[in-house]
Amino acid sequence: MIGIGLYLCLLLTAAIYWPGLGSPFTLDDIPNLIGLSQFDQVDTAVRIKQFVLSGGSGPTGRPLSLLSFMINDTNWPTLPWGFKYTNLMIHLLNGVLIFILSLKLCEIVNCRNRKKYWIALATCSIWLVHPLNVSTTLYVIQRMTQLSALFTLIGILGYLQGRQYMTTRPVFSVYYMTFAVVFSGLLAILSKENGVLLILYIAVLELTLFRQNGQKSSRLLFYWHTGFILFPIVLITGYFAFKMPGYISSYADREFTMSQRLLTETKILGEYITHILLPRLGAFGIFHDDYPISSNLFTPNDTFIYVLVTISALMASIIFRKKHPVISFAIIWFFAGHILESTFIPLELYFEHRNYLPMVGIIWAVTYYAFNTVSKIKPYIYTGLSLVILLLAAITYNSTWLWGHPVISGPTWASEHPGSIRAQQFASAAFTVLGDNDKAREHIVIALQYHPHDSSLLLQLIQLDCHNGSLNEKLLLDILPELTTAKYQHGAITTMMMLGKMAKSKTCQTLTPAKTREILTALIKNPAFQSKTSLHALYYWIGQLYAADRMLFPAIENLDIAHNYMGVIDIPLQQAVWLSSAGLYDDALRYVDKAEQIDNRIKNPFLRHTRRKHITNLRKQIQQLKRIYLKNKKSGK
Repeated sequence: MIGIGLYLCLLLTAAIYWPGLGSPFTLDDIPNLIGLSQFDQVDTAVRIKQFVLSGGSGPTGRPLSLLSFMINDTNWPTLPWGFKYTNLMIHLLNGVLIFILSLKLCEIVNCRNRKKYWIALATCSIWLVHPLNVSTTLYVIQRMTQLSALFTLIGILGYLQGRQYMTTRPVFSVYYMTFAVVFSGLLAILSKENGVLLILYIAVLELTLFRQNGQKSSRLLFYWHTGFILFPIVLITGYFAFKMPGYISSYADREFTMSQRLLTETKILGEYITHILLPRLGAFGIFHDDYPISSNLFTPNDTFIYVLVTISALMASIIFRKKHPVISFAIIWFFAGHILESTFIPLELYFEHRNYLPMVGIIWAVTYYAFNTVSKIKPYIYTGLSLVILLLAAITYNSTWLWGHPVISGPTWASEHPGSIRAQQFASAAFTVLGDNDKAREHIVIALQYHPHDSSLLLQLIQLDCHNGSLNEKLLLDILPELTTAKYQHGAITTMMMLGKMAKSKTCQTLTPAKTREILTALIKNPAFQSKTSLHALYYWIGQLYAADRMLFPAIENLDIAHNYMGVIDIPLQQAVWLSSAGLYDDALRYVDKAEQIDNRIKNPFLRHTRRKHITNLRKQIQQLKRIYLKNKKSGK
């Protein structure tokens, strides 16, 4: 009966997600997957290694997640359907693991055999169809979150299984737990840095459910916890303390300070819990960049209440963890799952995917108490939970259907979040695909009304008018001075690159290479665009646009400046090609030498010398051209 129920739930989940599988790539999907375009070139093995090991999404680069994207395609541009289908399969697999975890949790708190299966089925079903997980599953790049959760769940289950052997086979138990936690934890971290929370989740289990009724661990288990839980937590805490100055300085690129982020996150965490327990139609989506910031403890007025409730809930959970282990477990598990992405690290404020694993504790606690109610209302529990699951499925189906119809979802999300830059940009992109250029421009203009000094919107307005063939000199003259003081947005660099490509290919008559260089120069003057990454990109494109106008020496000079900000090996190789084409072979060979030096200095041993073959071939070609030139010169040709 339980097995059939689980199978039906998996089928229901697949059915309600199916309409969303055809939804387009969005937000960070393209920047992270565009590296797939390199696999049709020579040295495929080198390109694969570079794609997998050169990720920039986090400290680890998340190579395992990047490797998984190659399951779906090794070309770019490509279709998103296969990527999202794989995400859905991982989501279903995680649901099965949550079913098993729920069984284990029920065993810890001594649930009766029959009851624990129903609790596990209800927990798994609610989690699988919950609308809060839609953006995690249909937002392709969040496979990183899914895989990290997958290996974290495997690690927790392995730990719980190994712990059961502690009284009968203690040595085997130690080996079992060590392998499960270390191996699974490593895979989880290589998928996304959140995998490090595996040890914290285990600590929560030990502090709450395993402490009920005064349970005590053996001395050997105590030593294991000290070495594999407590010591790593101390090391990680020290790591973040060491990185703290860097985090503080990074807040210069945000519209909020660290204290403001911490205050705002208390409200957001409260909203997450509300959405977990009381989901409603239209409350879910991917665009939350318009979330109001708490500037201090009393602005907005409810900030203080959320801070007070959060601190009180955490303190009560710790104090009463032996008396009320299930409630304490749910609360501490939730906050532990948010300790990285919802506290001091200068990330964006609000993303639903951050609840993917933290919400499990709350859902399990609710179903646990639902099945442990007084006998008079027990007959209604099954009916009530079934209706809840169907209601959640209906809300989720509405969300996935919207995802699959961007022409409808674009204006819908834009109207729900008029102050969201990304929502308006998404709607604009949807109308651009339809060929409705006026509507596309209208959404950018709406966004500019809320954010008149946003650099990405100003540049996107130029891009749209170029695409429509309506760009005029007056708009450029109006926008240029604005760009010297506009607010920084990461999307501005991406849009600027697209404008650079349009100028190089001369697909927009008004946007000449010279005019585009003026735009780039305006951004260089902007105090908000002074990071090494930004200046590297801006000077690089100035160089490219000088090259488009066949102005070799300014092109070389600006690429030199770009290289000084970020030593990318492709820059000296490009310069070598340009100089060689101009007959400056000795100068070209000097840049080939420069590229070789960079290749030898790459810190990642797996990436070092990956470009050696390319460098060697280029040097041979230039030397051959030089010999031909000297031979012809000597013979007077």
